[in-house]
Amino acid sequence: MRTEFNVQIHEYRELNKLAAEGETVFMGGTFLHDFPFAELCRKLCVDEKMYNRSICGLSASDAVEVYRQVVSPLKPKKLFIGLGEVEENAGFIDDYIKLIDYIKADSPGTKIMLISVFSGDVAKCRFNADIRELAQETGVVYVDAMDKIIGADGKIMEHFLSEGGQLSLSAYVTYWRRAYHYMRKSTLSYCDALSLSDAAMMG
Repeated sequence: MRTEFNVQIHEYRELNKLAAEGETVFMGGTFLHDFPFAELCRKLCVDEKMYNRSICGLSASDAVEVYRQVVSPLKPKKLFIGLGEVEENAGFIDDYIKLIDYIKADSPGTKIMLISVFSGDVAKCRFNADIRELAQETGVVYVDAMDKIIGADGKIMEHFLSEGGQLSLSAYVTYWRRAYHYMRKSTLSYCDALSLSDAAMMG
C-alpha cells in the first residue's frame, strides 16, 4: 500500500481508540473521505453515531487490508462500502467479493451495504449495475444513492452542479438522504430529515 494510505490508516487506528464499537461505519474512496458527514448530521439532527474510515484513492484490491486494520476493530453494526471510483474496468468485482467474504467471516453480525459509485463519469456509473448484481448474489444490501442525481444520459444532472462544474450542496444532501434511509433508527427521525428542503439546507 502506498505511503499516503499508511498515513491515513495510522490516523484512523489512533481515532479508533476514541470510538465506540457496534455503530455505523462508512468505508470507501476519495468521495466518501471528503463527504461532509459532520455538517449534514448537524443540519439534519442525526443522532446515530457513525465513523468515516474512507481512504483517498482506495481501490477494491486494497480494501480487505483497510477493513482489517481500521474497520474490523470497531465491530460495526452497519457498514456502508463505496468502491469503484478509481477502477478501470469491472474486474474489480472479484476483489469486492473477497472483501464481502472476509467481512462475513470476520463479523457475521455486521449488516453490509454497498453504495453505488458516485461519479460524473458515465463509464464509472455503469459499474453500478455490476455492484447491484453483486449485492444480490452475496445477499447484502445495494444502496442506489445516484438514482435521483443521474439523468437519462448517465451524467449528473446540471442542477446538481455548481457554476464551476463541482457537485453542489443539493447533490450531497440528496446522496445523504438515500444513505440515511438505510441507517435510520426510527421513521420519525427520517421524516424529520426529509422535511428539510434543499433551500433550508442552504440557509
